[in-house]
Amino acid sequence: MTRLGLLLVVAAALTAPGAALARPYVVDPAASKLSFTGTFDGRPFTGAFQKWDAQINFDPAHLDASKAVVVIQTGSVRTGTAEYDKTIGEPAWFAVRQFPTAKFVASTFRKTGANRYEAVGQLTIRNVARPATLPFTLQPEGPRTRMRGELTLDRTQFGVGAGEFGGDQPLKKAVRVQVDLLATPR
Repeated sequence: MTRLGLLLVVAAALTAPGAALARPYVVDPAASKLSFTGTFDGRPFTGAFQKWDAQINFDPAHLDASKAVVVIQTGSVRTGTAEYDKTIGEPAWFAVRQFPTAKFVASTFRKTGANRYEAVGQLTIRNVARPATLPFTLQPEGPRTRMRGELTLDRTQFGVGAGEFGGDQPLKKAVRVQVDLLATPR
């Protein structure tokens, strides 16, 4: 193939439908938070992950080319309660020695309203993968963008909580996961 022929093939591939590239974003970890809220003995408690990484490529005009991968260090969770912080990494819970990371991979995005979207993908905790949909909003903050989302999951579907905690009491199965990211497009 000639050089001109190769250039034409590359140009055609780049302009073909679906060939658009989503814009990469750099997340500001100091201005972002990945947390959850559970209920123990009827009282809510919150935990936040201190170490995680988000690789985000997103373009509202090209949702088909958008994707995100978030990797969470499960041993970095802090609840503000020493007893919870001590036990949450144990084998009945996150089992951080055996499963040091959790991961959310979003490969499909849908627009649901003005500045409202859904990230559809797979959440893996304790090596158990389940489909997950994260509804979220986007709001510009100067040159950056604030993304806020929340989903509720059943912790027992991922094997989190065993023995006396495998049911819905004293720890509720439903856990709300909150995402609050501030990111800058590259």
